[in-house]
Amino acid sequence: MTNKSFIKISEEIKQILPSSYAHDYQIILASASPRRKDLLLQIEENIGVEAINYNENNNLVCPLGEVSLALAFSKAKQFIEQVPLLASRFILTADTIVYHTNPEIILGKPKSVIKAKEMLRYHLGKTHTVSSAFVLVDLLKKQIHYASDHCEISFFPENVRLIEIIEEYTRLKPPLGPMDKAGAYGYQEEIIRDNFIKSISGDPTTIIGFPMEKFKRVWIGLG
Repeated sequence: MTNKSFIKISEEIKQILPSSYAHDYQIILASASPRRKDLLLQIEENIGVEAINYNENNNLVCPLGEVSLALAFSKAKQFIEQVPLLASRFILTADTIVYHTNPEIILGKPKSVIKAKEMLRYHLGKTHTVSSAFVLVDLLKKQIHYASDHCEISFFPENVRLIEIIEEYTRLKPPLGPMDKAGAYGYQEEIIRDNFIKSISGDPTTIIGFPMEKFKRVWIGLG
């Protein structure tokens, strides 16, 4: 996708915005992620959460660095199409992907414990990228604000101890553990930070799943 593509889908979303909305919340977070809600509560208390089952397009024709933003736009459009009454001025969607570039591969949420173990072992001794993006729809002004951010993470090389810790980590259940997280790990969990992470370059909240620093700039700019 190109910037023109994002502008085009922004216009498509504006065409389907309702003419009115309720004032129950300042922001509706259209995501079931507890981590995103916790991050947002740092700057805004009046948040509602309403998630839907999104049809995520895994065949996007765009660079890896733009996939998270393209998915966040897709979620915004689907949410507005499916939720009849929007209960806030702002609708917020977000997406996070984990990818390696050599070779190019996207690692989503693992579908089994076996896949989670495979993903974690694949990260060992390598550097990968986490890309997180958001789309903020302003129902009052009919405007759409968006941004994405990228962070590079290096894991320590494989050793016997890390393989044992992978076994321990994959026994944890959500919201801990790998099963509800892109790339099969949560940076915010001590077991990951203390044992696997060699270095990071970028905003840690981007790894957690929501680029807070970029969102703050947009939110403050809106007054």
